[in-house]
Amino acid sequence: MGEKDFSEDFGKKVFGFLTYVRIGETKEVVLRYSLPEGMTGENYKLLIQKQSGTGVVPAKVIFIDKTGRQSVEEFELSGDREIKF
Repeated sequence: MGEKDFSEDFGKKVFGFLTYVRIGETKEVVLRYSLPEGMTGENYKLLIQKQSGTGVVPAKVIFIDKTGRQSVEEFELSGDREIKF
């Protein structure tokens, strides 16, 4: 994976990176992020923005709360998607 970009834009935390995948191959990318203190799944939204010009990308998001309870969203990313847990 190439250089990673962590920043804030329009009041949102932004994570960006570039990775190369050869034709016919697959690659798994794992991002781990801890919510700020006081934020819970009930008041959190995750926006995943797909790079324009790329094809459909399989995606899986696992949200684990402080009690260890997991919520899983698995989908085909064909455009930007907002997830609420």
